[in-house]
Amino acid sequence: MSDQSIQVFEQIKKLNEFHSEYWTARDLAKVLEYSDYRNFETAIKKAKQSCKNSGQSIQYHFVDFTETIEMPKSASKNISNIMLSRYACYLIMQNADPSKEIVAQGQTYFAIQTRRRENIQGEARANQTHFAVGKKVRQTIKELGGTMPERLPTAPAIKESRKRLKIAVKKQLN
Repeated sequence: MSDQSIQVFEQIKKLNEFHSEYWTARDLAKVLEYSDYRNFETAIKKAKQSCKNSGQSIQYHFVDFTETIEMPKSASKNISNIMLSRYACYLIMQNADPSKEIVAQGQTYFAIQTRRRENIQGEARANQTHFAVGKKVRQTIKELGGTMPERLPTAPAIKESRKRLKIAVKKQLN
């Protein structure tokens, strides 16, 4: 993982009055290149369900708050936002749009950082934790009636590569 991708997530990290780190859902949505926050809320909903299913407190990892943003002509507007723990961000990454490169970078960043916070050491323990979390995520997708990752449509670039590969194999066989 590049230093640049680490910096993207570190730059939007905030500290509360207790010096605990958190991210906001709206900042994370922007970094993950969601043009409409409403589309990002789907990933948040699934992440909350994963959190609940893993026995964690949703209220601890996802804290709703209202913030005031400045509008044109000296106006302001109140909008809802969510303070996210590192674990909440990890769960969101597992449920975000997998076709985006930044999501893959975020998955790696938050997986590694979450392991450090939880003091998970050793490859076997890390793999065991990854497997357990992945199992919960898959279970949540199934419970919510979502599409399993292996059934998602293939990205266009991959489809084209498969076509070229099939054509090349046919030419070799002829």
